[in-house]
Amino acid sequence: MLRALDLSDAQREQIHTITQQQREAANSPQQKLGGLQKQLHLALLADSPDMQKIDELKASIASAAAEELTSRIDVETRIAQVLTSEQRAKAREALAAAGPPEGRRGPGGR
Repeated sequence: MLRALDLSDAQREQIHTITQQQREAANSPQQKLGGLQKQLHLALLADSPDMQKIDELKASIASAAAEELTSRIDVETRIAQVLTSEQRAKAREALAAAGPPEGRRGPGGR
């Protein structure tokens, strides 16, 4: 979406810095969430699934997802502050016209 906003070089650099800081964050919420989801899949595929462990992982995943959402909101808020009011309006229009995002449709993404 940002590509369609005619960003200045300074804006591109600021946004690059914001996103780079997020990627370099030690134990970022995205990495934590991915690791927990992998553990859950492994627990589900065990010969004898441990339901207590699965429940603990579900709770940890819910907490990590909330952290990830908070982190994403922080990054998107910081990026929005770099944009001009016209660019934000153009971004809102593009989002409104885009429709719902593609998401997983169930196990395996089917």
